[in-house]
Amino acid sequence: MTSPPYNLGVSYRSYRDALPTKEYLEWTDQWIAAATRTLTLRGSLFLNVGSTPTRPWTALDVAQTARQHLKLQNIIHWVKSIAIDRGGGARAALDRDLAVGHYKPINSDRFVNDCHEFVFHLTPEGRTPLDRKAIG
Repeated sequence: MTSPPYNLGVSYRSYRDALPTKEYLEWTDQWIAAATRTLTLRGSLFLNVGSTPTRPWTALDVAQTARQHLKLQNIIHWVKSIAIDRGGGARAALDRDLAVGHYKPINSDRFVNDCHEFVFHLTPEGRTPLDRKAIG
């Protein structure tokens, strides 16, 4: 499992997170190629990538770059925040509204809150067995 910088301008101590898109994807191609060389035929790379409302293609561009090296076996949507009102949660015996998770509220008349990220499950052949009951 890895979560590289998303190229969104975050201030890191040892990495410049505001590269031109072409340069960022070239860097992405290099480290994915290196990771691919370390995988066995039954290995998996789980790649967590996010984006922003103003740059919604970032995660998909990264997945497209990975496509040159690995097969996309599964897409997992990490829902970072969810809210359920008491009425909607009646079958689960909710006695109050429930909100869990975290997100950065967006004050915009164009965008909704960005409450998810992708986790791409990449494998050498697209047929890697998974232990679906494993923890961790």
